[in-house]
Amino acid sequence: MAEASVKSFLQRLSSLKLQENEASPGLQDQIQKLKNRVEEIGNFPGEVDTSSKQYEGLVCNWESNLIETVHDANNCIDQYVTKTTSRDGSDQALSILQFRSELEKIDARLAGISRPMSQSNMPSWPTSEAKEEIGESSSTNRVDVIGYGENEMLPTLDPFSPPPFMRHLSLCGHLVDIPDWVCSMEGLTKLTLAYSFLPEEAIYVLQFLPNLKHLNLGGACNSKQINKEFCKVGGFPKLETLRICSRDLVEWTEIEKGAFPSLAFLFFQNCLRLMNLPEGLQYVTTLKELMIVALHPDLERRLKPDGGKENYKIKHIPLIRSSRAKLQKLLL
Repeated sequence: MAEASVKSFLQRLSSLKLQENEASPGLQDQIQKLKNRVEEIGNFPGEVDTSSKQYEGLVCNWESNLIETVHDANNCIDQYVTKTTSRDGSDQALSILQFRSELEKIDARLAGISRPMSQSNMPSWPTSEAKEEIGESSSTNRVDVIGYGENEMLPTLDPFSPPPFMRHLSLCGHLVDIPDWVCSMEGLTKLTLAYSFLPEEAIYVLQFLPNLKHLNLGGACNSKQINKEFCKVGGFPKLETLRICSRDLVEWTEIEKGAFPSLAFLFFQNCLRLMNLPEGLQYVTTLKELMIVALHPDLERRLKPDGGKENYKIKHIPLIRSSRAKLQKLLL
């Protein structure tokens, strides 16, 4: 959950110890500013109520942006506090000036993340204007196409030709298929598909995006199962964060050894019926964190460290967070 990630990050900032020669007032002030910024975000969207289905994709997108930024901030701190040695024997680490510059970028990204959106202020664009919205956004590195809700069909997007510098894409609404031009976006680093309700095989092509780092799937498929074809050996070569929100998903069957070579963060949100984590997850040794929000009690029992039959799949992951699914939601 975003709240847990942010709290953990705040604790890390509070415990960050600087050497005397590093503790310049400027750096200390910048760290404090970053802490204040994170604290200002304040309220977090919890599990989305089933009466608000049309907003779940947007909330997932908001949380994804926040978690992605916190993830990058933690990586920045890692690079600063952990020295690595290059081939010529010299220490490789972020200098104070580089560290301050990176913190400024993180702060700017956090400033651009809005507070949790209530139903009254949720942005919505009529799908009849979706093509126009794409045209207006073509001068930026990001495009968002959002319908009114989960029953809204997006218009045909095939005629659109994405600019080569576009890095982020969000498509929120029903799709017949993933537009062909998506698979040609070699520079794409972040993709959100919400309420697409595609067949599972339609999203298999995403694994071939060479520079995709963050993938957010909020109701992207209407399938009860994810198969190993979702990511074959070498698939998603640079993917770092994978977020799945699905009320239909029951099982992820298998991950081939060698798939997801860069995956660091795996998040299941409101996958209320999820009963099995994939066989082969134990081979994704790059994973730093697993989060399961609304964990089914049967899966919880199988994942327990004291005798859980499937604990071997996750015991290598340094940080595991979960919250139980509410009984009334399981019965829906």
